[in-house]
Amino acid sequence: MNIDKQKKTKKRKSGISQKSRTNIALVLLLTITILFLLLLIVIPEEKEIAEHTEKIESEPQQEVPADREEPEAFHGYMYLVIDDVGYNLEQLDRFLDLPVPITYAILPKLEYTDAAYQKILASGNEVILHQPMEPVGNQNPGPGALYIDMPAEIVRSTISENLMQMPEAVGVNNHMGSLATADKRLMEDMLGEIHGKNPELFFLDSRTTAESVAEDIADHVHIPHSRRNIFLDNISTAEAISTALEEAMEMVEAEGYTIMIGHVWSEELAATLALWYADMEERGYKFALLSRYFSEEVVHAGAGS
Repeated sequence: MNIDKQKKTKKRKSGISQKSRTNIALVLLLTITILFLLLLIVIPEEKEIAEHTEKIESEPQQEVPADREEPEAFHGYMYLVIDDVGYNLEQLDRFLDLPVPITYAILPKLEYTDAAYQKILASGNEVILHQPMEPVGNQNPGPGALYIDMPAEIVRSTISENLMQMPEAVGVNNHMGSLATADKRLMEDMLGEIHGKNPELFFLDSRTTAESVAEDIADHVHIPHSRRNIFLDNISTAEAISTALEEAMEMVEAEGYTIMIGHVWSEELAATLALWYADMEERGYKFALLSRYFSEEVVHAGAGS
């Protein structure tokens, strides 16, 4: 009995069977084969990726122009001037709340002239003097106005005082003035004084009369100048203002720019611009400050030469 037990014990200690060894060898061989096949797939892909990366890094990269801001469908610039600022601040705030670059024309010597001036500059927009001038008829153009029967020295001192209220003004346009802008002597005195104060100041003719001699005189006294193309709110309804904006965009397509005038008292204009602005920009019509017109688009502007 003891001898049989010893034989069985030896048999159990003899190790793994031949069949088990064969199975293990097959598993190892299969594993090695799979790993080898995976290497054949992965290595070429990594090499291809590395070569592609090296090629991209070695190729010169195209630079995007720093001043490329306009969309592909860019048509041109729209210059918006808001007249009659200075009577109150509530009307002004409606326009300052718009994300639109605007040139504000401020009337001199009114209760809110100084406050409006400071508020506009703080907003990052720009100011021009909205110079009151004598109209045809009996309308009162307001304080600081110029009249055709004024002596030359009074014309010069008046325009000088008005400009002193707005030392950072970039230009001047006329308030009313259907009679005054047609008067050669008055325009020579006024524009000559503006040029003498600062040769970089421009004059924008609001074109309140077809008889205006402003541009001819501005050429004569060497002052940069241009004229208003469109009044946006002659009829201050949403429908009429929308039509005027459509006309302005058509002009931009034809000329590359347009100069528009609206009025600070027109609540409907502020509301319509709030609705139209983003869409107009997306369609390729870019709003800009009027000073850009004189610094960048001199081909359009009178150079006073």
